[in-house]
Amino acid sequence: MGSEKDLSVSERPVSSQADVDIIEQEKARNHSDAQARLESGSPPPIEEDAHWRPGFVARFPWLGLGCLLTVLLCGIGCLITLIIANGVAKYHWGNLAPNVIVNLLNSVANLCFGIAITNGIAIAWWRKTLAGATIKQLNRSWKFSSSIKDVVLGAKYFNFIALAALAAKLTIIDGTLLQKAFSQEILPLDLGPNNNVTGYANMTIPNTGRISGVEGESGLLAKNFNDALKIWFQGGGQLPNAYSGCEGTCYLRVPGAGFEFDCSEPEQTAIDAGTQTFDAYSVLQNVTRGYNVTDFDDLDCSTIGNGTLPPISLAVCEKEVAVRTAPLFHVGFFPVFSGTNTSADAWSYVQMTINYTISTDEPNANVSCPGTKYSQTCILRPAVVEYPVKIQNASSLITGMSLAVDGRHYNNQTFRNFNSTLKQQNGFSIKLSPRANRQRSHLPLHDLGVQTGGLANSANLCGFQYADPMMPTDFGGWAEKDPSHRFDVPALVGKINQIMFALALDISDEDDDKDVAAGTLVRPAWVYQDAIHYKTNFAFMWGALESMLFCIICVLPVYYGYWQLGRPVTLGPFEIAAAFRAPDLHHPTNAPIDTLIKEVGGRKVRFGEVLDGSDKGKMAVAEAGLVASLSGNEGADRSSWRVSSLGPKSPSSPRERPSSG
Repeated sequence: MGSEKDLSVSERPVSSQADVDIIEQEKARNHSDAQARLESGSPPPIEEDAHWRPGFVARFPWLGLGCLLTVLLCGIGCLITLIIANGVAKYHWGNLAPNVIVNLLNSVANLCFGIAITNGIAIAWWRKTLAGATIKQLNRSWKFSSSIKDVVLGAKYFNFIALAALAAKLTIIDGTLLQKAFSQEILPLDLGPNNNVTGYANMTIPNTGRISGVEGESGLLAKNFNDALKIWFQGGGQLPNAYSGCEGTCYLRVPGAGFEFDCSEPEQTAIDAGTQTFDAYSVLQNVTRGYNVTDFDDLDCSTIGNGTLPPISLAVCEKEVAVRTAPLFHVGFFPVFSGTNTSADAWSYVQMTINYTISTDEPNANVSCPGTKYSQTCILRPAVVEYPVKIQNASSLITGMSLAVDGRHYNNQTFRNFNSTLKQQNGFSIKLSPRANRQRSHLPLHDLGVQTGGLANSANLCGFQYADPMMPTDFGGWAEKDPSHRFDVPALVGKINQIMFALALDISDEDDDKDVAAGTLVRPAWVYQDAIHYKTNFAFMWGALESMLFCIICVLPVYYGYWQLGRPVTLGPFEIAAAFRAPDLHHPTNAPIDTLIKEVGGRKVRFGEVLDGSDKGKMAVAEAGLVASLSGNEGADRSSWRVSSLGPKSPSSPRERPSSG
């Protein structure tokens, strides 16, 4: 060491060498007494100290484990919020959105995680110290608690403290997953019933035909009906909306002119169209032999040989032609008028006849294709029908009116099916069956249908299948891609209902006989509007909860053995320094750090070069009077944080202690 004047000491020590010697002597005596107790085998139990009280209850880590419990509760709260928010409109949450609630709960969880991990690591570190460890091991564990870099670089020394410290970094995962669990979509918002939808619908069948010919028969469609059919056909069932008071999507029931369908059960007849057609062809060849007939598809038996075909042959020919031309699919309409008969049994009606055939190929047969022919008759009586109607106004992508039920309140999967008990489609109802108007309508006969099967070979017509016209068509596998059945092809009854509803609305606005005042009513409707709805991704939600549980499990091990400690512990520098018997924190008891600070907190210390005692020449924290204060550049020029060239002085043992004399 240099001379004293070279040290630029601004404050001289206030303690003498005699005071230092007294401290050294006290340390030596305490060491000797402790060694003697250990050698005698009867050290005093530390539990006798009032400040050291181990035990499951006394040392229970209420704060740390309470924070872990709070983390779990926050995770459950996030789970409940996400489940409740799924499919709910933003409108119903008001100012406190569910994503805000989840973010708040997650922030509280992260704060509690930090507290729980800090407390747990302190317990684990002090337990390690209590069990005995090297300074290097304790230093490594302490570094694990504060640096993820040390956790990674010291992986081979991985312990519960490192695991808890790693869990602190993993808590960011659950926050990310919770954010991914939230999304939004535009869906109809259920606003409930609304009684302000107003519009016109005729509850009596208007004139649909025009008189043509001298016999007074209706030979042409009336202009209003003809144009209504055009609008219906071009819209594919979507009609223009003439109703007011609907903002969004509205479902309501509109009474209007229509039919009830009184249908018989289908009759089934076994048929082999291939064999019958082939046999009829053979018979016709024999009957017409010698008359030079080669085309049997459009054969008129009465013209064969200029009408010279014998009567018996003519009868056989006509019979076999009828077999060949028997329809496999046919839908026909025939109006029946009551005329002047006013009895209930003589009401006017329309008779509808339906024929369709299902056939399959017969293996190893050239012409045989057995199947079943279905025949059914329905009586269409005029009635007031309550139509289930869907209105979409300008706020929707699709605007107009259509026949549909609210899928949220009714089963729309069976809506288009015919119900023989209701005598209408499912979702429809017959409000009134009035006596028919006397106006005559014109419904031409048609053979309609679509062949959905294929031909077995080019020699016959086997393997064909016609759809039941009383049932809607969903095109097989497409039903799964269209759960709301928006693109089903309506059954025959459904198409008739669409036409009659268009006629009742007078969508062409050309019915001069309609009574607008009588037909315009305010109708109750169930209203939906497009709104933002919250959507929960449950995979991310469960992933976030699993992440929270994993982090909790990673932290729990550091609390093991907490009952072995006799006082609350932290990793504060003063508590650790006191445990390592730092002279300036010397205290005669095992009091917690808070009590210790109250006792010794008034001592003034300074960091600098120690001038006296066993640590003379070291840069250390000691009593202010024993430390040289380095001022400005003088200290830096002299010994910037240097260690004295003199080695550290070891504590004096009792044998080395100088005599007091």
